[in-house]
Amino acid sequence: MPLASAVTPLAEARGLEVTFRRRGRVVRALDGVDLEWRQDEVLGVVGESGCGKTTLARTLLGLELPSAGELRFEGEVLDRGGTRTLRRKVQMVFQDPYQSLNPRMRVSELVQEPLRMQGMPRGERILRAATALEDAGLAPAERFWHRYPFELSGGQRQRVAIASALAPEPAGLVCDEPVSALDVSVRAQVLHLLLGLRRARGLALLLITHDIGLAWSLCDRVAVMYLGRVVELGTAADVLERPQHPYTQALIAVAPSTRPRPGGRAAILEGEVPDASRLPSGCRFHPRCPRARERCAEEDVGPRPSGAAGQTAACWYPGMERPVRAVAPTA
Repeated sequence: MPLASAVTPLAEARGLEVTFRRRGRVVRALDGVDLEWRQDEVLGVVGESGCGKTTLARTLLGLELPSAGELRFEGEVLDRGGTRTLRRKVQMVFQDPYQSLNPRMRVSELVQEPLRMQGMPRGERILRAATALEDAGLAPAERFWHRYPFELSGGQRQRVAIASALAPEPAGLVCDEPVSALDVSVRAQVLHLLLGLRRARGLALLLITHDIGLAWSLCDRVAVMYLGRVVELGTAADVLERPQHPYTQALIAVAPSTRPRPGGRAAILEGEVPDASRLPSGCRFHPRCPRARERCAEEDVGPRPSGAAGQTAACWYPGMERPVRAVAPTA
């Protein structure tokens, strides 16, 4: 699995912020995200619903404009005019293929659409689309060329969505929960397809998921997000076998497992994720943290080296095994 490299990252976020206004309040969907998405790696982004995973993906695709911070693509800083180039180089595979595919368009039209928008000649579009369909496991392409999405199974629809993303020959694919809407019987097939495409085409994959087990199986590195920030980052083995942040530890504790858990029952996080328009003081996880101390409620903390080389955690007291809560949570 690729680790640190001198190669320029495919995409890089520095101090990335995305804010929205809701009922007169500022909602911080992303709040100071620093992250590299390296070429030819599978980067997993995990966390609860509402933690900012999809907003991060949409921002990396240029579908959301950052409110502050810097976004680089292949070393070049992207301004507002650079999103068109970004969308040619990075494509997205959405969660539900039935909703992401236009039901009035045939498969041939769906796969050619991004190429048509780029102004590619018809003959070249047809060849590129047929190749993408076959690379996505829909061979021969002629068998599916004139079908509509409702004539396909769920797995076939997701393969059409993948083919549409492959047609522009991107450098990376952002996959937002790409198998969560599929039957269990076809999930492994689609995941195997994505990993095969990664090897065959040299693609970088960014996998958005709430499934810790999926991240463990597929990813080279894992970024754990909570309330708009990356709270832990490192190789999949380091983060998921030796988690440093209490939030990561809580996610792993409640993940389905065939092995008995040491110490009996898993610890369940108490409380709800805070409102992103009313962020807690200090460390934003401290209202739910089982080992929060007074410092956690008063002082914010960014990513700090913790655990293995290259691993970071946004925690004042990382890696501790036993709860030592000494202060009541505050909003």
